[in-house]
Amino acid sequence: MLKDYIEVKDAVPTDALSLAYVRRTTFYESWSHLNTSEDMKLYTEEEFNREKIDRDMSDKANTFLLAFMNGKVAGYAKLRRDRPNKELESANAIEIERIYALKEFQKKKIGCSLMNRCIEIAHAEKLDWIWLGVNQFNTKSIEFYKRFGFEVFGKKTFKLGNKEDHDFVMKKKL
Repeated sequence: MLKDYIEVKDAVPTDALSLAYVRRTTFYESWSHLNTSEDMKLYTEEEFNREKIDRDMSDKANTFLLAFMNGKVAGYAKLRRDRPNKELESANAIEIERIYALKEFQKKKIGCSLMNRCIEIAHAEKLDWIWLGVNQFNTKSIEFYKRFGFEVFGKKTFKLGNKEDHDFVMKKKL
C-alpha cells in the first residue's frame, strides 16, 4: 500500500476556487453545530465571499497555504502580518489567523504539515513571535498548539454573526 502524500503550497490567484471551497467547508464543519444558522450565514457571507477572498489574496500582508493529500485539497492556513498583538514584547510577529483541515483529512497530519510550514515561514522572515487565537473551549486545538510550543497569554473577543465568542490568544517564541 502506498503512503499518503501531503503537499503544502502557497496559494496563488488560480487557487481561489479551491481556497473558497476549503475555507467555507472547514468553517461549517468546525462551527455550525455550535452556532445558529443565521450567525453562520452572516459570518460566512461576509468573510468567505469571492470578493473578500480576492482582496485577501492580493494583500501582501497575507499568505495563504493550501494542503493537499494525494493531490486532493485537504486544508489551509492563513498568515497575517498586518495585525500585531500589543501584548507581545515585540511587534516582529506573524499571526496564524486560520488553520483548518477538512473533516475527512483530520488525524492525517494535515494540521501538522500546515503548522510546520507556518513556523518555517516565520523563521525565514526572522520573526520573534508567531501567535494565534483559539476558542477557549476548543481543547483539541489548544492541545494541538501546545504540542508545537504555543502558550496562552491572553484573551480576545471573536464576533461570529451576532454572537461573541471568547478566545484564548496563544504565542510561540521563535
